[in-house]
Order: sequence, then C-alpha cells, then structure tokens
Amino acid sequence: MILIVGKRIYTLNFQGLITDLDGTLVSLPINWDKIRSKVRKILRTNHRLKPLATTIPIVARGRKFLEKLAYTYIELEEIKAVKHVVYDENLYSLLKEIKERKMKIALVTLQAYTSTDKILRKLCVRGFFDLIVTRDISVNRLEQLKYAVKKLKLNPKNTIFVGDMPWDYDAGIALGLYTVIVGNNVPHAQYKIGKFIEIKNIIFR
Repeated sequence: MILIVGKRIYTLNFQGLITDLDGTLVSLPINWDKIRSKVRKILRTNHRLKPLATTIPIVARGRKFLEKLAYTYIELEEIKAVKHVVYDENLYSLLKEIKERKMKIALVTLQAYTSTDKILRKLCVRGFFDLIVTRDISVNRLEQLKYAVKKLKLNPKNTIFVGDMPWDYDAGIALGLYTVIVGNNVPHAQYKIGKFIEIKNIIFR
C-alpha cells in the first residue's frame, strides 16, 4: 500500500520499527520536573532544560565535571524507576509478532544504557531489539534516528517511528520516517495513538 503525505510517499509495507522508551514503549514513574530542578542547581542555571539530556551539554558549556555530575544524578533516578516496571503480555506479544514478520526493531532513548537495558529485560523484550541507541551514543534525537537507520540499513520511507514528545515528532519528520505520536503532547501530529500497542493497527493493516 502506498500513502502520500504532503510531498512524502510512504509504503506501508514496513521493514523497520524505531521506538522511544519512556512515555512511548513504557510509562515510568519518573518526576522529570523534580529532576530538572535538581539539575538546574547542579549546573547553576535557570534554563528550562527540555529535552533534558540534550540541553545539559549546551548549558554546561564545557564544564565536564558538572555535566558528568548531572548525568550521574539522572541515571540514579532512572535506575530507581526500574523496580516499578512490570511485564506486559500484550507488549511482548506485539513485539514478537513484529519480529516474526522479519521487521527490524530499534530503540532510541535519552536515558542511559544501564537503566534502559534493565527496563527492557524486566519487560522480557530485550531480545526483540536489533539495536539500542541511548544517550551514551548521542543526546540528539535526530542523530539517534540517523544512527539507527544507518546501522540497520533501513529506508526511512519503509520505517515507522513512534515517540511521544515534540522533539520526537520533529526529528522523525525531518528524517522522512512514518512518524506516530503516543498521547497528546503533539497536537498537530498527523498520526496519533493512545498507547504503544495500538501501533499494530498501522503495521498490520
């Protein structure tokens, strides 16, 4: 099936799925506003820090010690949230079916690799992912997506990207991915779903 959106042409015979983690694949009980407040104190700034991981190097302005201190604090908070993650049979079944269709699956996240790996293993879905791109590789969402597309040799027009924030949407559209947003953080997004597992209605139609 061919879909034309504006000047872009997509084939709905998807070969790859790229997904964000927190707020998309799983909802983590992390108080990001509280964390931002603490990081502002660490960096001695009033910057809004959104996206958090992306803006830290900008605000730190070469102060590597403060930058490392901020990321270390964030990672500790991310790891604390792992204990709240529970196995989701519907998520497991969906990713299993996607892999059975020979699609490649990648995850991009602004979280650290350690916490990301723990979360995926607790969900029992780590083995479904062909590639995991964390902030240890890049803190820029567009660069993360470019990295995933290149590593997995994907064609953006045959690749679906699922995120939940404005920077997810902007990066996905910029790269020409079939971009779907979970939730209501991007009102102008053309394709929106209530929760991740609803992506099956797009992939399997």
